[in-house]
Amino acid sequence: MGFLDDLKKGADNLGTKINQGLSGQGGPSQSQAEPLLRDLGVLTYLDQMDRLTEDQQPHVTRVLGEIQALEAQGLVLDVALRSAPPPPPGGAAAPPLPGSATPPPPAPGSATPPPPGGTAAPPPAPAATPPPPASVPPPPAPGSAVPPPPPPGVAGGGSDSTEG
Repeated sequence: MGFLDDLKKGADNLGTKINQGLSGQGGPSQSQAEPLLRDLGVLTYLDQMDRLTEDQQPHVTRVLGEIQALEAQGLVLDVALRSAPPPPPGGAAAPPLPGSATPPPPAPGSATPPPPGGTAAPPPAPAATPPPPASVPPPPAPGSAVPPPPPPGVAGGGSDSTEG
């Protein structure tokens, strides 16, 4: 009856593993990371507002260590922002977050400041001007009755209004 005993032992082990997984005793879970991530956010906020005390500084190291330990055990942290606005319909980009707004475009004709830490880009090339006409028609032959057409680009070209 060794086979049935081995089968029963395997079923008991499987049941134990299932119970551990459901109770959180198995591998790390996101529910274990949530309070740590919140504490890290609070400590970071206090630090950014210059309100983090010396007594609270060791908690930063402790919380970071616990989060890194969970990641080392195979937990993939859910680090999606919860307060970010959803993207608008139509796939347009979301508005920038406060503090990360891009400056408005420069006014037409104003000089663009150089990028931080770099040099200014060379100015754009001037607009190309059209080349002059390739040839000018010769003057009319003496005694011809029909005047030649005006050169391209010359306005007016018909009959002379002073004749008459």
